[in-house]
Amino acid sequence: MKKKFIFSILIAIIIVSIFFFYNNSENNEKEFVKPKIVFQNSFYSVRLKYKDIIPEFNIEEVNKRNKKQFDEDLREKLLELLNMPFDSIPSAEIYNLEIESVDKGTYIQSHISLLTSNSSTTYAYLLVPKNTKKAPAILAMHQHGDSYDLGKEEIVGNKGNPDLYYGKELVERGYIVLATDASLFNERKDIGSNPNSLEISETQHLLSLGHPPLGIIVQEDLVSLEFLNALDIVDK
Repeated sequence: MKKKFIFSILIAIIIVSIFFFYNNSENNEKEFVKPKIVFQNSFYSVRLKYKDIIPEFNIEEVNKRNKKQFDEDLREKLLELLNMPFDSIPSAEIYNLEIESVDKGTYIQSHISLLTSNSSTTYAYLLVPKNTKKAPAILAMHQHGDSYDLGKEEIVGNKGNPDLYYGKELVERGYIVLATDASLFNERKDIGSNPNSLEISETQHLLSLGHPPLGIIVQEDLVSLEFLNALDIVDK
């Protein structure tokens, strides 16, 4: 009985100590100020909290003398924040397979696959104007809009909204165009899965691993640019 009493006293002391520490911690020293504006959306609250923070990179401070250093520092910071997950692959290994080529009248549409890393691939259309020795190149990116079935197909004018056929329009003007599928779009959809739900869950997983999805998208776009840059017909 005596042991139980002593044990109860110890537990009580611990609880009181925790309560006392919590109410006197540094995080609770500031007096609570009732806010003038209350948002239902907490994201707005965060923006309001940091609205007076001076940005690390302020474009208004850029001039001819410091622009080069500004660009270098900004690029380094962006790469740090993107935290790209994949090791680089040799340019010669990016191109994997030509699936088919279709004559579109004034240009050729080649359906190809590209390695985006040592463990992932994307599918693309390479549009090349006929009778072209060298031409400038465009990396054409498709919209999101929950149009998971469309992806690159819309850009090159195979289906979708004609107002978004800009890749087709560019190749008809003499540009070489590369249009790829982002993950979960068109040929990169997971059969039998809801792409919207899958995108949300995969985003959560990636963030928990410290890799923002944008870093993966940008890295794949850089690989696509490397592929374009390696083509002899591209005016670099």
